[in-house]
Amino acid sequence: MKLIHSIFRGRTALIAVVCLLTVLALFAAGCSAQKADGSQKPADAAAPTETTVHETAAPTEAAISEEQAKEIARTDAGLNADSVTFTETKLDVDNGVTVYEVEFRTAEAEYEYEIDAAIGKILSSEIKILAAEDPTSAPMEPTSPAPAAEAIGIERAKLIALRDAGLTDAKFTKAEEDTEDGKPVYELQFRTDKGEYDYEIDAFTGAILSQSFEPVKELQTVTPSTAYISLEEAKTIALQRAGLTADKATFSKAKLEKEDGRQVYEIEFYAGAKEYECTIDAVNGSILDYETEGVEQDDADDADDLDDDD
Repeated sequence: MKLIHSIFRGRTALIAVVCLLTVLALFAAGCSAQKADGSQKPADAAAPTETTVHETAAPTEAAISEEQAKEIARTDAGLNADSVTFTETKLDVDNGVTVYEVEFRTAEAEYEYEIDAAIGKILSSEIKILAAEDPTSAPMEPTSPAPAAEAIGIERAKLIALRDAGLTDAKFTKAEEDTEDGKPVYELQFRTDKGEYDYEIDAFTGAILSQSFEPVKELQTVTPSTAYISLEEAKTIALQRAGLTADKATFSKAKLEKEDGRQVYEIEFYAGAKEYECTIDAVNGSILDYETEGVEQDDADDADDLDDDD
């Protein structure tokens, strides 16, 4: 009986141990599964959402370099490398064309160029003359400037002429280098709606050697000859201006000519020891030019002889 009781107690203990081990195994499995789920959820939460990036059109690769573009612009402006300060050079796209935008300046002006980056063609250019710091100060160029090591260049000569004329822009009709009395000079001509300017500038010092201005005359377009005053009327007007009568004058020239786009009468005559020249508008009879000067006695005698022959 004791034996049976001992065996029963041994089985009970064994069953209890087995149950305990089973519970522990299940508990451990449950913790592992929970741990695995917990580590997965944060990973899912941290996953980034997909975004779309919109890119702007970028310039395509240029065939010419930035330095080549700068050189093209500087050369077109006719400037020396040591007189130029580049302020911006960048590759850009303009109307679908890849271009270099080049900006630089000198002491007198600012320049802007747009150059085709594929073929080096200048698409546009602008020049802005810088205002003088003090308008009441002396002219930009001294009266007797020291000679420069090399010629100032056509473009700078243009700037000197424009500034002296008080202009910022004009249409140049002539810009060339010449020699005057063995000295290199720039001869410039430009015009505005007010008139035509002529300048001669020392090619090395930039000094203005000569300058002149001719205002624009109002042109008259009259085709019918009947619209002109007569030649006799023009001669009468000239005599009245001289304070003379016809019997006191000997005409050496009286004819209709075209001058500066208008028809005029050129009248020349002698009276005593004086010679008279008068230019008269053939349309309205106004006196455009009048001159008188003394003549040599021989010329006066010749005029009297002509008068006697008449």
